Amino acid sequence: MRTHKSYSEIGAACAAVLRNRKTGRALAHSLEDLSFALNSNVDKGTEEVYDMVALPLSMVLRAATGEDNWDGPQLAVQREGATLAAMDCLLAMARMVRQGLKDKTTSSVAAEKQVSQILHWLSHFLQDYRKHPEEASLKASEVAIFCYGRVLPLAFPARGGGEDAGPFTRSVPTAGCHVAFALDQSAEVAGRGSRGSKAVVRELLAATEAMAAYLAADLDVLAFFLPGIASKVSALLLLAAGKGQTAAGGGARQCVTGPMASSGCVCGALSCLGTVLISCFRGEGGSEDDGESRGEA
Repeated sequence: MRTHKSYSEIGAACAAVLRNRKTGRALAHSLEDLSFALNSNVDKGTEEVYDMVALPLSMVLRAATGEDNWDGPQLAVQREGATLAAMDCLLAMARMVRQGLKDKTTSSVAAEKQVSQILHWLSHFLQDYRKHPEEASLKASEVAIFCYGRVLPLAFPARGGGEDAGPFTRSVPTAGCHVAFALDQSAEVAGRGSRGSKAVVRELLAATEAMAAYLAADLDVLAFFLPGIASKVSALLLLAAGKGQTAAGGGARQCVTGPMASSGCVCGALSCLGTVLISCFRGEGGSEDDGESRGEA
């Protein structure tokens, strides 16, 4: 009975999203209702529920990212906060998939399909951040931290190689792109000086650290990304030390304002760099144990 009621609640919320798709304010409220329904029924995730939510949510996200005009409501989606509400739905879906994996009510095939879709949309917000408000970058970081820290270790365990590591191996290119996107955005925002957002840089560094910790399940994989991560994080730390290059090129300047003048951003950069270096140079035995502990979290 409870399962039927949960299915009906989510279904009604999905129908409202489709019904209000051309009205920005109503659409945002409908998406908030869908997020609430998903979070309230986080233990009711099934392949049928995932498929039911995928249609309206993907339509909204295609409009928000510019993939599809969706009968013209793209501007309404962006202006009325529907984009942020849709990203809340993505996070709720990730929570539902994680709970399904823990309860063993979600198959590995269904989990891989759903997580891959979430990562696909996350790529858009990390790469095309200039198209969206600052709040979208913060929300994308939140989704990335949760997915790479709490969902992917369960959905795509490395298991020391072999056929069981197939989903993990398939996720590596996407994770690598996300690392690059997050660090590129961190550098661009930090380079704005006093106009840059400390919160965005701090959260992007936390997301990068979560991604690196996930990739550390296979040390050879993480070692491949080590030079790029170390180089870009070190460049951020140079800004904090007042040795960054000006945008116009021509000399060093003291970074007395801006994100990297914040102790939170500096600590985030050091923590990220430390996670990568320690993970790469630890023993193989520690890698397997840590990977299992992350999967059980």
